[in-house]
Amino acid sequence: MNEELDLVPQTPSIRQTNLRWVMLVFGCIFLMGSYFCYDIPAVAQPTFENSYYDLTALQVNEMYIIYSLPNTVLPLLGGIFLDKIGVRPGLLMFTIILTIG
Repeated sequence: MNEELDLVPQTPSIRQTNLRWVMLVFGCIFLMGSYFCYDIPAVAQPTFENSYYDLTALQVNEMYIIYSLPNTVLPLLGGIFLDKIGVRPGLLMFTIILTIG
């Protein structure tokens, strides 16, 4: 019986390959891009308040609300979605969408 188990090919875990370092680098780059996009309204607030755009501080802060509102719902829906299709295909699909975005 043990001989039958030895015949099944073992696929290495991603933790045992060098691909984990590539994924770590891409994860860091994606997070940097996410935080960069999140902080743009605060950095650009003086520009938005000049006479060309004529936005108030409240309108600039509403940009944060518009950005953050989907982030309160999408993690819940993403978790349910990952349960339905599986972790690997879901992460691949989310990474492709994030890269395109």
